[in-house]
Amino acid sequence: MRSVIIGAGPAGLLFALLHKRRFQNNTVGVIEQNEAASTFGFGVVFSKGALAFLERDAPDLYATLIPRMESWPMQRVVHRDVRVDIDGNGFSAIGRLQLNQYLQDSCRAAGVDLRFATRVAKPEDWQGTDVVVAAADGVNSVVRQTLAQEFKPRMEWLTNKFARYGTRKAFDCLTLTFRRNEHGVWVAHHYRYAPDMSTFLVECDAGTFHRAGLANMSDEESRAYCEQVFAADLDGEPLLSNKSIWRNFPLLSNKRWSVGNVTLLGDALHTAHFSIGSGTRLAFEDAIALDRAFAEAGDDVPVALAAYESARRPIVEKIVAAANSSSFWYERMADKMDFTPTQLAYDYIVRSGRINDERLSQMAPQFMTRVVAARNSGEFPENSLRVLDSFERNCEAGAEIDFALPERYNCSRMLFDNLAKNRADKTAILCGERGVSYRELCALASPVGNGLAAMGLARGSRVLLLLHDTPEYVAAIFGAMRAGFVPVLINTLSPAELIGFYLQDCGAEVAIVSGELALLLGHESVRASRLRHAIYVGETQDPPNLGLAAVHDWDAWIAPHSDQLAEADTHRDEMAFWMYSSGSTGRPKGAVHLHDDAPYTHLAYGKGVLGIREDDIVFSPRKIFFAYGFGNSITFPFSVGATTVLLPGRPDAQAVSDTIERHRPTMLFGLPTLYNALVVHP
Repeated sequence: MRSVIIGAGPAGLLFALLHKRRFQNNTVGVIEQNEAASTFGFGVVFSKGALAFLERDAPDLYATLIPRMESWPMQRVVHRDVRVDIDGNGFSAIGRLQLNQYLQDSCRAAGVDLRFATRVAKPEDWQGTDVVVAAADGVNSVVRQTLAQEFKPRMEWLTNKFARYGTRKAFDCLTLTFRRNEHGVWVAHHYRYAPDMSTFLVECDAGTFHRAGLANMSDEESRAYCEQVFAADLDGEPLLSNKSIWRNFPLLSNKRWSVGNVTLLGDALHTAHFSIGSGTRLAFEDAIALDRAFAEAGDDVPVALAAYESARRPIVEKIVAAANSSSFWYERMADKMDFTPTQLAYDYIVRSGRINDERLSQMAPQFMTRVVAARNSGEFPENSLRVLDSFERNCEAGAEIDFALPERYNCSRMLFDNLAKNRADKTAILCGERGVSYRELCALASPVGNGLAAMGLARGSRVLLLLHDTPEYVAAIFGAMRAGFVPVLINTLSPAELIGFYLQDCGAEVAIVSGELALLLGHESVRASRLRHAIYVGETQDPPNLGLAAVHDWDAWIAPHSDQLAEADTHRDEMAFWMYSSGSTGRPKGAVHLHDDAPYTHLAYGKGVLGIREDDIVFSPRKIFFAYGFGNSITFPFSVGATTVLLPGRPDAQAVSDTIERHRPTMLFGLPTLYNALVVHP
C-alpha cells in the first residue's frame, strides 16, 4: 500500500511516522510545499491533558519531548497590572521548529520519504496512491479546496485581529495580559517555550485595530507599536517576527471527512482557537486516531477511513465547540475590561461553559478560594448582566398600577403567554394581505432565538435589527429576547455611515436586515465592528461585500431550527432591547431598556390610560424602532391579546388611509403631522 501525506507539519509528520512503523513494508511519503526549515510562529503549547493523551498513545514521542519542553503548574491573568494565578492548570511548551525537526528526523529514520519545496496543486498530483492524507497543508488546503463539493467545508471568520510574535524575555508561565490604550483593548497570550524564548501573541478587536492604524503599518512599525502597548510586560525586550502578519482566525469544519481514498486531519479538517491551547494537540490526536483505525482495518482503506471518522468526530466536535465558545469570549473582551482582576480571571476560566464552580474548586482550589473571598466582599456580582435601575419598584406610582414582577422575568412572555390564554389561533398581526396568529408568530420567533444561539452568541449579546415593520421584525425581537439576547432597533432611514457607528457602539455580532436595505451594511466602518453574520429578510438585489462576515438568507437560516424555544432565565434588571436617540445633540445615544420596562409601560399607559382590550385592532404608523411605535404596535396589544396592524412601507397619508380602510383599526396612534395630513387628504 502506498500512502501520501500532503503537508509536513507536526500532524502530518506524526501520522507518517506512526503509519510507517505500523506497516513497515508500505511506501509512506510526505510532500511539503515549504523548505524543511520553514515554520510559522514560534512555540507550541500543550495542556496536561493533551500530554497525557500523547503519553498513552505515542509513549516514545512523549518520552523524547518531555525533557525538551518548558513546563509550569499554573496559568496567570494580568489585568490592571494585578496578577491572578490559576493553580492546577499546568502546561508545557516546545519550539515549533524544534518539534518539526525531531519529527522529520524520526520519519527519515523510519524510512518515510520526505519531499520539501514540492507543491501539490491538482488531483493528478496524488493519483496512483492508495491513501491520501491532507494534513498540514492546513486551513488553505489545496486538497480540500479541490474536493470542496464533496467535503463541503464551512468557514467562519472571527473579527478579532492577531499577530504571532516572539521575544527573548522568558515568562514564568502561560499568561494573558490585558491592556487598554487610547485606541482600544489589547490582550497578549505569552509563554516561554525555551529557557530564553517566548511566544508573544498579540490580539485586539477590529475597532482597536483600525483606530490604531495597524492595517497601514509595516511589520517593523507594527512591532514597535505593540512593544509600546506592552512595554511594562516586555521589560525592554523587542518583539521578534516570523511571518508575523495580522490575520483573522478561521473557524473551519467539514461535513465529510473523507472522499474516496482521500481524508483530512488537523487544520485541513478543523480549527480550534489558540485560546484553548495549541491546535497541534488536536491534530496530533487526529493522527493517532487515524493510525489506530488503520491498525484495526489493515489495508481496507474505506473501512479505516470510516472508522477514523466514526471514532474521532464526536470528540473533535466537543472540543471544537468549547474552542469556539472560548474564541467568542475574546471577541467580547472589550465588554469585560471594567471587571476587577479576579472577576475577569473567573469569567475567563469558565468561558467555554465546561467548568462550573464545583469542578473549579477541585482543579484550582487556591484560585477558587480567592473567587469566593471576592464574592463575599462584594468585589463582583453574581450576575454581571444586571443593569442598575434608578426606578424604585415599591414606590407609590408602581403600587398604583399593581406593578409586581418576579425577579426572574423575560419580557418575551408578553407574546408567548398568549399561547396559554386560549389565544393561540387568534390573529396577532395583520400586514397587508397577511394574517399571522399568535401560534404562528411564536413558531416564527423560536427559530430566531435558536439560530442566534447556534451562532455562538452569549447571554446579553446584541443583535442589530434594521427591518421594516413586518411579522419577521416582531419575530426577530421576541426570539432574540426569549433566548437571552438583546435586539437593537435601528431607524431604517439611517445613512450607511451611521449604521457602522451603531454596530461599533453596541457591539452587535449579528445583523438582521430587510433585503432592500442590505446596501446600508456596505460602509467601510462596518468592517471595524464585531459583525460576524448578516441575515437578509427578503430578496436583495446587490448585497454589499461584508468582508469576513457570513451572509444568510432568512428562510434558509431559520429552516433547520426548532419552533420551540425555552425562555432564558433572565433577571428583570437585565438588558432586554436597545433603541437609539435621534442624535439631534451629537452622536445618537443607546437607550438600554430592561426586561421589566415594557410591562411597566403597558400597566401605566396601555392599560391605565388607553384601556386597551383583547378585541381591539391597533394601528401605529409610527415605526417599531421608535419607542412610541414599539409600545403601540407590540407591548400594548400583545399584553392583552389584541391584534396589531403593521405597515412596512412609508406611512404617508394615502398608505395610512388605505390601511385603515382595509383593517378597520379601533385605535390609531399618530403624531400631529399625520393627523393634519389625513384631514386634508381627499
